Amino acid sequence: MLITNRTNTRFRKYNGFSTNLLIGELNSGSKEISIQITDVDPNEMQFLHSHEQEQCYYIISGTGLMIIDDQTKEIKEGDAVFIPSNSKPWY
Repeated sequence: MLITNRTNTRFRKYNGFSTNLLIGELNSGSKEISIQITDVDPNEMQFLHSHEQEQCYYIISGTGLMIIDDQTKEIKEGDAVFIPSNSKPWY
């Protein structure tokens, strides 16, 4: 069993956002699933990228835009977003 939280996980700071990897290959050995918490500063965005793994996001607070390939949708607190494998998300 593995139990983690923000206080005992790896913290990384990027331009405009920070992230804590709660569960992933580094602490669980799993290559199939990861869970992280990411805080995005106002008016910031993450760079275009893709992952072989499918992804899910759950918006804890705030609002923003999620851009996946050629689709753009507003997101808000309480929304869950599914991103198919190898899609290119911006958010």
